[in-house]
Amino acid sequence: MPQRDRWLKVLLTEQELKKLEVYAETQGWNKSQALREWIKGLPCYSDLKQN
Repeated sequence: MPQRDRWLKVLLTEQELKKLEVYAETQGWNKSQALREWIKGLPCYSDLKQN
């Protein structure tokens, strides 16, 4: 796994946490990987990749 020097704290409601857990489980990921994949889909992340 790559070395990371930045951290992201995410505050989720109980409902959001459950949705994340289900999504991660269906994809075969852990919650951290599910969040990373979700972030990759955000428009601001896509903009950074193009610059």
